[in-house]
Amino acid sequence: MSKCIKVEQFLEFLSDKIQLFSVKPVLTELINEILFYIDSKGNLKDTYPQLNSVLEKSKLLDKKRNEISRKLSHEQSFQDRKLSYRNGRLNFVLLFDLPLQKQGVRTGISNTGKSYYFEPAELFESNNEYNENELEADRIRKNVIGSYTQRILSFREMINLLYNNVKMLDFYIKNYQREPKDILDPMFSPLLSTDFSRDPDEQRSFR
Repeated sequence: MSKCIKVEQFLEFLSDKIQLFSVKPVLTELINEILFYIDSKGNLKDTYPQLNSVLEKSKLLDKKRNEISRKLSHEQSFQDRKLSYRNGRLNFVLLFDLPLQKQGVRTGISNTGKSYYFEPAELFESNNEYNENELEADRIRKNVIGSYTQRILSFREMINLLYNNVKMLDFYIKNYQREPKDILDPMFSPLLSTDFSRDPDEQRSFR
């Protein structure tokens, strides 16, 4: 018996799978979108439109609170004092042995125990605005990643079928190419000229 796959068998295979392969562009479009907006570590890129606008707002809010802190640094209580971030909130680092007559909140003590972190009342509002905006950015990241995950999972069965059918198509193509040239139908020439080979490392079923 010949090891070559007959034209009729090849046609039957294509006819049976044409509906499945016709949805491939939809899946390809989704994958391309994910590759465009998700980095190699699985994080949403800052270039994602909705996230980008929120991050731009964060820059403005951070600039606003830094301007407030610069004005405060001219006051005697805060002169030559360092700035630090505590849970995303801008604070001054003050020494215990220096008097302070300023409204605000002591948010922590340094490791040395010689200084403490202090958030002046003037920074309350801008710190709150900044942190709320960062929470919005985190919410967007979580929602978008979750949405992409659900959309990919909705194609899970199709991805497995496509993977298995591509392997089968590889087999048919390679054997069909061994047929005598006078049997080859010209309509298949573009398909036959395509490299359907796959890297073994990429031949993994989606689970």
